[in-house]
Amino acid sequence: MNMKKKAIKYALIAAVPLALLVYFITAHPFSQEIGSQTVYIGELSPEQINNVQVAAKALDGVVLKQGDVFSFNKTVGPRTFKRGYDAAPSYLNSDSPSTFGGGICVVSSGVYQLALGAGFPIIERLPHQKTVRSVLPGLDATVWYGKADLRFQNNLSTPVQLKASVDHNDVTLKILGAHPKEEITVRRLVTRETPDHIQVEVFRQIKDKTTLVSRDLYALAPRHAHQHHNH
Repeated sequence: MNMKKKAIKYALIAAVPLALLVYFITAHPFSQEIGSQTVYIGELSPEQINNVQVAAKALDGVVLKQGDVFSFNKTVGPRTFKRGYDAAPSYLNSDSPSTFGGGICVVSSGVYQLALGAGFPIIERLPHQKTVRSVLPGLDATVWYGKADLRFQNNLSTPVQLKASVDHNDVTLKILGAHPKEEITVRRLVTRETPDHIQVEVFRQIKDKTTLVSRDLYALAPRHAHQHHNH
């Protein structure tokens, strides 16, 4: 066998694993778990749990191709009675205003945490004005159709899929893709600004680069007001 034929043979052999990899990714684009988040919703009212179920059903199976921007409001749609939502408190506190879709910020906050952990660029996210029992300050994402949205971009080279399900007292959210999650660290820095307010900074480290994601000021809900939050 001459040198030219040998070179072609070795090139073909080397190309086989790459071809198999491309085939596997194409045939099984959502075989790897990029992130998973399970949130306890046992403290929510029946109306809030219903709203969580409706929102989760709208999210389940959504695919984001490379470069696509996810919008929570666009995906879930208006929170109306006709779409299956109930009027429920927006917060868990008894003095919270009742709105259609109240309680689904548990879902949007879970999706936000998945996006942070996946390394996706965050385009839009707003915190609550005060602390809530269901989500750590700094890791929440309040949504209000037409006013406040959660948006982020799939910056991976392959598509990803969102999965959402409600089982008894838990809602489970996942991001699936073709490649496993890379090492990404998310941490919070909480400082007491006043007796009734805390500031929360969230940092994300991807490889050796750390960036400030958000800096939020929260009014302390009555349950949190007596606690010490410097850590």
